[in-house]
Amino acid sequence: MKRLWRYLEGHRLHAFLLVLVATGNAACQTGGWLLVRDAIDNGIRARNEHHLTVVVSIYLGVAAVGWILQAVLIRGLAGVGQRMVIGLRRDLFDHLTGLSLRYFSQQKAGWIIARLTSDVDAVSDVLSQGMPTLIANLVLLPAAVIALLIADWRLGLVVFAIVPFALALTRWFQRTSHVALVETRNRIGIVTAQIAESVSGMAVIQAFNRERRFQAQFDELNAANREQNVYTQKIFSIFFPSIEFLGVIATGAVLYTGSTLLGNHTITIGTLITALYLLQLVFQPLQELSDVYGQLQSGAAAMVKIAAILDEEPGIVEPDTPYVLPRIEGNLEIDDVTFAYGREPVLHSIDITVPAGGCLALVGESGGGKSTLARLVGRFYDPDSGAVRVDGVDLRDVALRSYRRQLGVVLQDPFLFSGTI
Repeated sequence: MKRLWRYLEGHRLHAFLLVLVATGNAACQTGGWLLVRDAIDNGIRARNEHHLTVVVSIYLGVAAVGWILQAVLIRGLAGVGQRMVIGLRRDLFDHLTGLSLRYFSQQKAGWIIARLTSDVDAVSDVLSQGMPTLIANLVLLPAAVIALLIADWRLGLVVFAIVPFALALTRWFQRTSHVALVETRNRIGIVTAQIAESVSGMAVIQAFNRERRFQAQFDELNAANREQNVYTQKIFSIFFPSIEFLGVIATGAVLYTGSTLLGNHTITIGTLITALYLLQLVFQPLQELSDVYGQLQSGAAAMVKIAAILDEEPGIVEPDTPYVLPRIEGNLEIDDVTFAYGREPVLHSIDITVPAGGCLALVGESGGGKSTLARLVGRFYDPDSGAVRVDGVDLRDVALRSYRRQLGVVLQDPFLFSGTI
């Protein structure tokens, strides 16, 4: 997820201001319950209606300010998150268009589509929905603990006895769920790849009567995807109820300790009531952070897959100072070219010269290297040895745009893009 920080460029001041807004919102929520304590002890119990009226008025004002700050926080963080997603989508698509054909021939189309769709959507959910919850509760949690200690430090220490168990459980969930969610993203990518290949090759599947075979393959992959998702949900089903149960234990401990202190007249009833509600503000962030933590882990797993594409180096790279081709004459020279898609070469020391205005027809059996040679001329691949020259200039030294804008290509298999002409 560290890679996402660079998309905050230009928005960091805005993000910092939103953190201040979250701090103000947390202060309003916790401070409101301290006002409730004052209203109970010094207003209701003391039968002081004037004091009670003043405190209630202040409480309503604080609640209104908190509501406004929360609305600003949610909208602001969602806006920042979506701007980050736009930058990520743009960079991902731009990087894909710069990769060579070798990458696309080695990678399943469905796998790439899964990265561009479901994985980016998972990151988008984290930034637009998870981030407001994360920021708000990360600020609210320490604020609630401080307010609880202000209300009564003894009750605060009771809560601190439960916190180590919650932290240990969270650490277990972090390690276990990350591995499970990465594998879940893998399974989704495999299923998407199978669907994309089946749809694009449907004519071949039907022509050779392979519908049942492909259905069986899809059922197998779909079942593996279901099993992985069930395993992931089992981890969630252990973690979330456990966090909630720890909150119940903490509430019981505060009630027991508070009733003892109340019987000894060392705390007031207003303090005990306030401590119980502040305790909810302590475990409410823990529960909501637990919910959003699964979303964060899913987004982190998706970002790992996206980073795998962004880290892919283009196979066709221009030199630092490429030569911009003027209007080409058309003299083509293939000089001692050897090329391999994998380990075994498909072209061996090919030498061909076509003068400007000349014509060359390549005829041969399938797999003989005709299309490969055409791709080398278009510099969709670079030869492993030798050189391809146009007008005496090695294609590896030229600016690709200046060359391809003068290159005419008639594809063997036509492809129709959606749109109008």
